[in-house]
Amino acid sequence: MGLVKTNDKETPSLVSMRLKIENREITEAETIVVDSITGGAGGAMAVPPIAFSQVLPTEDRVSREELIRISNLYFDSIELSNSRIAPWHDECYRLENGLWTAGPNLPQELAAHVKKAPVQQPAPDGETSIAFSRGICSEAIDSGVFALIESITPRRTPVVDEEKGVTWGVYMFNHPGVETVTMPDGSTQPAAYFRGEPNSMPMSELFKIKAGKIRDIMAIGVIKGYKTGSGWD
Repeated sequence: MGLVKTNDKETPSLVSMRLKIENREITEAETIVVDSITGGAGGAMAVPPIAFSQVLPTEDRVSREELIRISNLYFDSIELSNSRIAPWHDECYRLENGLWTAGPNLPQELAAHVKKAPVQQPAPDGETSIAFSRGICSEAIDSGVFALIESITPRRTPVVDEEKGVTWGVYMFNHPGVETVTMPDGSTQPAAYFRGEPNSMPMSELFKIKAGKIRDIMAIGVIKGYKTGSGWD
């Protein structure tokens, strides 16, 4: 997962790729590519986070099944607007399509490539939202802003590395295009984004899970037709 440059473009694209190798031959190739990134959004992905290549101490590792379960708890917490469902590391941060959207701090190697910008990031429709506010990872989830997401399904986690505590998968975010959402306090507010624009987003998500807690989250996703599927289901 990172930046790629093509001959016909001055600006790089974001790419997430999975390869399956059998008998030294590529039998599967799955890619998600985001061509349009603006405002230096890809800066945080100019270099790979060191943590993803580091082997965890034995005491910080969990089983393959537990890594998949914890990854899914992240999406359960979004669906139910309840961050207590998922285990969060104190150093948790999130990058979405190259934008730093959650976590008060980035790892040093990433922060060095991020252009200084207001903490509040623009939502896709040009407005601002707590969903892009760089608060702690659980903050936006508990706010109820993600209630506009009808479901995150289907979910696939085909890549798991127990030694490094890393998972990679593709998860379908389904947005019915609601105009308003009901917040945890019972109030009704305009949906933060995708109002009147039903769509589904296959999101490639890369997690680093340390001592059973989610520390690093990197996501790359594109917009597709509502519930059209990922092609791998």
